[in-house]
Amino acid sequence: MRELRTDLNGRIESFESKVNDQMRLLLKDLGDKSDTFEHRIDNKLGIFENRIEDKLDNNNNLNKLIQLDFKVSTYLDQFRSQAKTDIVGALENLKQEMQQEQILALRNVSGRVEETLNKTSGLLTSLKGEFDLFKSSDQINRLTLRNETERIYNTLVSEDNVCRRMMNETLSLNTEMLVNFKEFKSNAQNWTTETQSNLRTSLSGLKQITSKELKAMAYALVTRSCEKDMLPSLSANFLYPMTYSKNGLNFSFLCDTITDNGGWIIIQRRVTGTTDFNRNWADYRQGFGLVHEDYWLGNDNIHTLTSSGTYELRVELQ
Repeated sequence: MRELRTDLNGRIESFESKVNDQMRLLLKDLGDKSDTFEHRIDNKLGIFENRIEDKLDNNNNLNKLIQLDFKVSTYLDQFRSQAKTDIVGALENLKQEMQQEQILALRNVSGRVEETLNKTSGLLTSLKGEFDLFKSSDQINRLTLRNETERIYNTLVSEDNVCRRMMNETLSLNTEMLVNFKEFKSNAQNWTTETQSNLRTSLSGLKQITSKELKAMAYALVTRSCEKDMLPSLSANFLYPMTYSKNGLNFSFLCDTITDNGGWIIIQRRVTGTTDFNRNWADYRQGFGLVHEDYWLGNDNIHTLTSSGTYELRVELQ
């Protein structure tokens, strides 16, 4: 019985060691796949952002940016599907290996227990026969034999109880390990779902930002009139696009698209301090300066604009 107990303990320890090894391998594999997945996503997003910045400098390639966005989205969808398949496959393989180990361990324990019970039954039968042979002996021998028989019987019963208890503990351990495995599998699936959700949210936000910027660029590149709400999504980088009047005037001007819903023609701009405004009447009549620095639109041009319609004057002092 001592050998059986030692062997059973050895098998339990071996089984636990194998399960722990499998769990560590799975955790390492999941960690590696997670790191690889995040690294590849970061690389792809970096490449995508760099390409967007490069493409924005070339106004004739807007369609290529949209195609690139679609290709990146398709690649990420394929990668997410492959990563999910790999994780589910790894979990399924681990589950099958653990089930096989459990079945093998239970069979070995059951076989050893059954063998021990058979030996115990045979020993009891043998003892009973010996007890019958000594019935004719004197009272002292019978008493001694009975006590010895009871001692042996109690020992065997005690060993049998120990064996049964060990078997119950083994079954309980297997049940607990199965529960822990199911919990781990659920956590892994939740982690995969959460990661996919975060990735979808990030990609959706990136698409929205990119769509806004492309729309703003398209507005900025097309010659338009200076009207209110003409560029509602334009960023601060394109605050004053070059604009031509819809009435066919032969000069251009800057349009403030942000302040008070936009639509303000800028007749004077003094920001950089690089232009001298202490000039004669002829300069003020014709206009002077650079539109992207400091300038005066010109009295003649202002007269032409105001003659074509009704305007509102806005003065901002800084």
